[in-house]
Amino acid sequence: MSEDAAAREAYLRGRLEGLKQLVGVLDEALDQGGGEAIEKKLVSHVSAEIEELISELKEGMPERKMREFEEKHEELKQVAEEQPLSKTHVKKADELMQSLLDMQK
Repeated sequence: MSEDAAAREAYLRGRLEGLKQLVGVLDEALDQGGGEAIEKKLVSHVSAEIEELISELKEGMPERKMREFEEKHEELKQVAEEQPLSKTHVKKADELMQSLLDMQK
């Protein structure tokens, strides 16, 4: 692996780890009855970051894996728009982050 590729992978992994931590903050906000505006802002930010990461990761990932991941992300976005935010949404977002991290390995 070239030095540039290693640096890019480390950068993307760092972003994924940061998003995973943000999902943890969202989980805590739900546990403590955090304000709906904060929850929506966090969800919006995580979703935008995931979309950006998907576009960056497409280059090095098998097409089938990326398609599966994109479908999971779209499903999560759809459910989040239709229903109030819940622990289930946060758990699915956490699973999504973990699957992205696993794909990087």
